[in-house]
Amino acid sequence: ELWRFRDVADKAGEAKLTLALAEAHCASGSVEGIEQALQESQEAVRLFRGLGDKTMLAAAQLTSAAVFLEKRGDVKKKADEAKQACDEAVPIFREAGEAAAEGYAMHLLACTRALSGTTEGALRAAKEAQALYAKAELKKQAAFELHQSAVWHLKDGDVDDAVATALEALDIFEDDLKGTNGEAAVVQTLVQAYLEKKEAKDAMKLAKYELDRFEESENPKGKAACQEMVMLCYIAMNNTDRAMRYAQRAADTLEEMGDRKSQGKVLRTMCTLHRANENPDMALRAAQEALSIFEDLEDTKEQAVTLQARADVYLAKKEQGRALALASEARELYSDAKHVEGEVSALLQLSS
Repeated sequence: ELWRFRDVADKAGEAKLTLALAEAHCASGSVEGIEQALQESQEAVRLFRGLGDKTMLAAAQLTSAAVFLEKRGDVKKKADEAKQACDEAVPIFREAGEAAAEGYAMHLLACTRALSGTTEGALRAAKEAQALYAKAELKKQAAFELHQSAVWHLKDGDVDDAVATALEALDIFEDDLKGTNGEAAVVQTLVQAYLEKKEAKDAMKLAKYELDRFEESENPKGKAACQEMVMLCYIAMNNTDRAMRYAQRAADTLEEMGDRKSQGKVLRTMCTLHRANENPDMALRAAQEALSIFEDLEDTKEQAVTLQARADVYLAKKEQGRALALASEARELYSDAKHVEGEVSALLQLSS
């Protein structure tokens, strides 16, 4: 469609369509899509700057920031690029009194700070974003921002703050009669925070309550998330048999949904549980199912992680030769995916 706008010299139409294409390609999440979105968002910025349309320029900058955060490559560089885009957008939306748009800009700015390792700065920006969403009477977005803050608190080791913030977000989401995907994400964070505090009973109580809520709401994504959380609670309680039961339920739910990547991850966890139960054959079978899924999806990183899980099973069986071969294959895949941390973990496995 772009050629039509170019043919009639409709720069505004061309710019808007280019921005829409960038947003669509970014949402795809694929490597190719992100690369395409990067080019399109930058072209949209150029076009809107030339037109002197400040509001649309700011919108294009926010799309650029989101794309920068998603692209592969040097973490510091992409965080800096995203921050520059946000820095231009924020004052434009502030001057226009667009609280919701400014809130989203502050959210992206918080993400750039978190990516740079500045958790305190990320939390400050997230708090500003939450306040702006509240001002715009966007309760769900405010709850989403609270949840994001809880995630960062938990990652930074501030478990009490993570619990308090997640509970505040959950309170907002539970205003809905039916469980939502946003609520499911908060439950996952809150359960993990409780487990970090060694409060497995509280974690289990929450996970089972929410599981019932999602089953009543007929929300399969929330149901699968809570089945996984119950599984984690049983793992924390050293009850691998019941953990396995809920892992299988989660895998079945995810398969019915068509969420193959998440299904593969649960199958990999089942491999670990079978290994803990000293059932290597079942462990290897689960790992092979997971590996087949990730190969079909062409997900190099997840393939590597799964190969390491298989290597651990062979190490437990005292079959060092097979374990080393798998760990070596995993290292090569991590290298192909430019995943440095994974490559280091594979090298450590090779030296064990």
